[in-house]
Amino acid sequence: MKKNLFYALLPLLVLSFAPTAFAKKNPPHATPMASPSGTPAPTPSPSATPLSPSALRLLGREFARAQGSELKAADHQYRSATKELRASQNARQKEWERKEKEARHKFFAEHPSGPERRAYIGDFLGRRKIFIQMLADEATQRTHDQDVRLKSLKDDQAARLKEFQDFVKKGERPPERLWPVGH
Repeated sequence: MKKNLFYALLPLLVLSFAPTAFAKKNPPHATPMASPSGTPAPTPSPSATPLSPSALRLLGREFARAQGSELKAADHQYRSATKELRASQNARQKEWERKEKEARHKFFAEHPSGPERRAYIGDFLGRRKIFIQMLADEATQRTHDQDVRLKSLKDDQAARLKEFQDFVKKGERPPERLWPVGH
């Protein structure tokens, strides 16, 4: 990714250093005149220098690619967290069922009569239903939290893209703060 980014940004680097390289090879013949007001002329900042249309297109493509990578990373993290949650819940459910089985065998060994066993099984079914509902609620809450995070990321990306496009429309290089974090 970094190698591709280097090659993608190489034309921008060449364009940004080209004027200084040209000036060193061909020095001006006349000395620059001082401004008549006596104050030094403002030097343009690197972010305010206009870029060529091809450089802006390249920058826009790289920005879109970086935002896509950011979304893919968030999706991958979401899938990994969901997979870990399912594995954790399966392990907890197996442990719960193992303990309940041991307790049921012990209870049945101590209580041979039918009505007590039926009451115990009724209680067991209620406990199991509550436990399974708790696992489902946990998964639903995790999914909701992930959806909120993803929506927040998409909203943030849309805002940064709009600001990025505003800079591009002016022909200026957008500031680094607009780029995704992993850029």
